Amino acid sequence: MARVSNIDDDLLEAAVNYFPGFPSPEAAAINAALKDRIEKHKKGIEDLMALQGTIVFDDDYDPHTRR
Repeated sequence: MARVSNIDDDLLEAAVNYFPGFPSPEAAAINAALKDRIEKHKKGIEDLMALQGTIVFDDDYDPHTRR
């Protein structure tokens, strides 16, 4: 599926240098960047969910008293 996008030429060229010899190094670079971003996002969500139940709040905590 072909798409038109505003991708910085210098960034794309730098990324393409990581994928020499691929039939479509531009596509390989973009796909790798997307995959990396998705994995980092999923990891962040997993880390956040791992905190569930580990934070203890004081019963008398009032956020308005600190203002």
